[in-house]
Amino acid sequence: MRKLSVCYYSCLIQGVADLRGRAADNVLDNAQLKIDFKPLYQCIHIYTSLDSLEELQRSYQADRKAQSDLILPSPLSLGNLPTLVQEITGFFLIEREVLRTTRNFRSERDIDELWESSIGRLTQMVGQCLDKETDPEVFLSVKECLLAFIMTLE
Repeated sequence: MRKLSVCYYSCLIQGVADLRGRAADNVLDNAQLKIDFKPLYQCIHIYTSLDSLEELQRSYQADRKAQSDLILPSPLSLGNLPTLVQEITGFFLIEREVLRTTRNFRSERDIDELWESSIGRLTQMVGQCLDKETDPEVFLSVKECLLAFIMTLE
């Protein structure tokens, strides 16, 4: 049986987890990844100038909800779980950054609702897959993947 402490996760989650101790690194703007939020900031400025920010906020929330729904495939294959948790991690890293860098554009409540919805569906889907599973190696693999996910989020 493999020990979790020596298990290597060759995925974005491990990369993000490795950055935890280095505050100077930005996981959304580095040599491997650069996300430009300027178009969003410009939209916020334009809609604010037009006194229509609430319209943009409603549209953005609906779009992000639709995007979060697209992340979770139906049915779930446990073999795709590492990729799936990477996508969820990336999605919520972006949400955190938008919340952090914009004033009153996103609310923590909106992001929490997206989080609860996504994690609730993930939990249900993984549980359904594991109900049918008998291979202990699959259980261990799922446990390792979810543990890495949790550690990344902490």
